Amino acid sequence: RTDETPLLNRAVERLSALRATVEAEAPTESIHAFNGALVLESTPGGAGDAKRYPLCADQVLLRGTQLKNTAWSLGVVVYTGRETRMAKNSSKTPMKLANLERVVNRAMLIVLGTQAILSLVSDIMYCATKPSFEKYWYLYPSGSDESSILLPDWIGYWFT
Repeated sequence: RTDETPLLNRAVERLSALRATVEAEAPTESIHAFNGALVLESTPGGAGDAKRYPLCADQVLLRGTQLKNTAWSLGVVVYTGRETRMAKNSSKTPMKLANLERVVNRAMLIVLGTQAILSLVSDIMYCATKPSFEKYWYLYPSGSDESSILLPDWIGYWFT
C-alpha cells in the first residue's frame, strides 16, 4: 500500500533516534504471564528523566503468532533460542506404537532372552561334559584341530 509506506518510513526514522532498554524477567515456561518494562532514556527531540512503561503478557507475541488486520508492526526480540517460552514448553514427542506392536516387541524380547538363556545352559552343560564326548570318533576325528576357537571354550561355544 502506498499510503502506509511514508508512515512506516517515519516510524523507522523515529525509532532509530530512540534510546531505550527493555527489562524482562528471566525466561520461564509460562506463556500467560510476562513482567517487564520499557525504559525510555531520552525521547527524540526532547530531554528529561527516563520514563518507565510496564510490559505485560498483552504486549508479548509468542513464536508463531500471526497478526491480522495489521499492515506492519515494530517490535523487540526479548528471548531467543532455547530461552523462548515455546522452546521451554516443548517436549520430546512420545513414540506412537499400536498395541499390537507393543505386544510383538515384548514377545521378541522374551524369545531372544529365552534363546540366550537356553544357549548359555547348553554351553555350560557341554563344557562340563566335554571329556566324555572326546572319545567319540565322529565328533573329534583324528587330525582335527581342537583349538580352532580363539576364545575360551565357554564363550566360544556359546557364540557358535
